[in-house]
Amino acid sequence: MNMKKIYIILAGLAVVLGSACCNKIEDGKEVKTQDVTIDINVAELNPSTKAIKSGWANGDIINVYLSDATSYVPDFILTYDGAEWNPSVMTDEVKARLQASGTIKGFWEASNTAATTGGDWDRYTSYIGFNYSNGNTSGIKDYLSVNFNVAYTYSEGKLTASIDTWNFENSSIQIAVTGLPHQNFCMYQEYIQAYNLYDVTYENIYPTLYGVARIAGTPNEDGLAFVGNLNTTISSGSTFTVVLFDYENDKEYSFSKTMTASMSADNSTIIAIKIPFSKFSEVVD
Repeated sequence: MNMKKIYIILAGLAVVLGSACCNKIEDGKEVKTQDVTIDINVAELNPSTKAIKSGWANGDIINVYLSDATSYVPDFILTYDGAEWNPSVMTDEVKARLQASGTIKGFWEASNTAATTGGDWDRYTSYIGFNYSNGNTSGIKDYLSVNFNVAYTYSEGKLTASIDTWNFENSSIQIAVTGLPHQNFCMYQEYIQAYNLYDVTYENIYPTLYGVARIAGTPNEDGLAFVGNLNTTISSGSTFTVVLFDYENDKEYSFSKTMTASMSADNSTIIAIKIPFSKFSEVVD
């Protein structure tokens, strides 16, 4: 009888110990550890980028990668809800790569599904590119133009950082057209590139621009904004021509201006141009 009682006690103790162990489950996989607390302060874009974007908007996404990232999938995502930035849950694989101190890198993108293929982006093994399959018809949205690389610290389950330094492409240019009758327009300008490619395996994530294509507009407080990068210097006295395609009504409009000053492709600040739609003339074949 005593041996039977001892056996029952030991068996019960084994069950208790087994249920108290949180490191393994029956299939040998590790159970998720406690979530990491993410405390990241996100600064407004600095004044020189205001031409591209004025203030954060509900649905804005910041893709965040640790410095050793090898996949296009963000290590975690910050999503703006109109008042604050909310981090996604960090997976165990990412937690295992955290150091006491290091760097995080990433970029801002306007409303899109960051972790999956779709939306405005094609996502491949280690890089992300704008979907340009319709670049010569409905246009490429080139609103994504800011990225970062900043320090972080990690201690007692808390990651702390401040995204306070934004990098943007030299010669970024925005042409805002005001007074348009609707938003189904795209723009073409022969010296403006509109296709971005981001490779996350580099120490600093930065955009690479490819070719010239029609640019889709992004609504802002001025009207419809067309954003790209100027790939050459436009000299004083040259003619600068902007073409708008109305693909709702299958019409084409043109605006030309003789430059009274040079517009440099080496400029380190944003070039902002505002043109009323009334200044455009319909192109008739």
